[in-house]
Amino acid sequence: MLLVEELIERISNTVEKKKVKSLCNKILKKDKNNFNALAIKFSAQFELTKYTEALKTCDKLLELEPNDLVIIYAKATTLY
Repeated sequence: MLLVEELIERISNTVEKKKVKSLCNKILKKDKNNFNALAIKFSAQFELTKYTEALKTCDKLLELEPNDLVIIYAKATTLY
């Protein structure tokens, strides 16, 4: 859980967004379905304008939580 807290702190800092993606990937190697790590990774990808990557991550989130309106909205925003 400590890594997730660290990620949340770093996501607000533009310089740290690339580090956030790396930390998320570490978490996802251990738990590929970690919803929080995927959501934070999506946010970092979106902020870095890596929209194709962000959409793939969003699709994975929707596999885990198909009715999550926040994720559905995030995907629509990314597609827009």
